Amino acid sequence: MPSLSLLAALAAASPPSFDDQPLPHPTWAWLATQLAPSSEWQLGDEGGFALHWQLTPLSYAWGIDRRLNRLRTLVVEPYARYGGSVELYGVAGLRLTGDTHSLFRAGVRAYWPLVGRGEYLSFSAGASYQRWGEHNQVAFESGIYVLFGILGLQASYLPVGPTRSAISVRLRYF
Repeated sequence: MPSLSLLAALAAASPPSFDDQPLPHPTWAWLATQLAPSSEWQLGDEGGFALHWQLTPLSYAWGIDRRLNRLRTLVVEPYARYGGSVELYGVAGLRLTGDTHSLFRAGVRAYWPLVGRGEYLSFSAGASYQRWGEHNQVAFESGIYVLFGILGLQASYLPVGPTRSAISVRLRYF
């Protein structure tokens, strides 16, 4: 039987502090995974196949332990993103079919976990402004993600312009 002084010491001990936990930061390995593009097929008069890359300058995760720092910049761990978060993001891409056009998109997106704190299945919804070729458009999107958020399928609706919708297969590693 443990002594009373040991029990008193355990009772008086404070829970572990999360304040000293380092935030994730860009590394060479992280940069290498970011080079894998996501694919997109835009439908409409000037649609086409494109590859694009996303950057997340700021994310706030509400679905993680409140003792952790909920703000992330650039590197966002899957549990922080898909467990419940909102992010500002930017996308740069290139259409590879028809006339080559560049794609630039800036927007806001929120994620909600559906199964296993988002590790097995999560959902997103968002809105963005995009410049596709010579067209400025607003887009509304929703997505579904599996495999810890690595693989996702997003659908976008663009109410004005020659490109009316888009389907994207997303590959994300942090």
